[in-house]
Amino acid sequence: MLNKSPHPPLPEIFIGKETISRRIRNYLQNKHALLSEGLSKKDDARQETKSIWYSKEHLRTWLAEMDLMDADGMRVYLGAYGDDEGPASGQICLLMVLTRAFMDGNFHKDIILEDEPEFEVRKQSLEAKRAGNEIFTDMPILREYNYGSPCPPICPPPGTGFGQE
Repeated sequence: MLNKSPHPPLPEIFIGKETISRRIRNYLQNKHALLSEGLSKKDDARQETKSIWYSKEHLRTWLAEMDLMDADGMRVYLGAYGDDEGPASGQICLLMVLTRAFMDGNFHKDIILEDEPEFEVRKQSLEAKRAGNEIFTDMPILREYNYGSPCPPICPPPGTGFGQE
């Protein structure tokens, strides 16, 4: 039977604000302080990443790439910025990698774009597109989906999100 309500039901993946708040609090109380302490030993009093923001356009682009690559999902790796990568140097970052099912769908292997047959043609097309726009002339071509905004340094104002005192 069709649901005739003008409001769709909540998604199956919904976990609720209490669970989200508890998990963020657990991270901030138990891991964030330790990671920040380790990070600040290398530099000045730096804080570890608390969250990462992604734009709607970034997610749409990423979903279009999933369709193009016949991806079945994604794997999110935890990484860290290098010491020479600006305000977020040394902080945790998330690296999203598309996956494709194999072995009868029981496993998901990473899609490495550089290993895909059309990579060079697509790279040249991107370079040509960027050549016509002076904003991109000095920017390197990033090969992973890493356009999020880490907090810190780019944090929402206090009281505007989970874990933001």
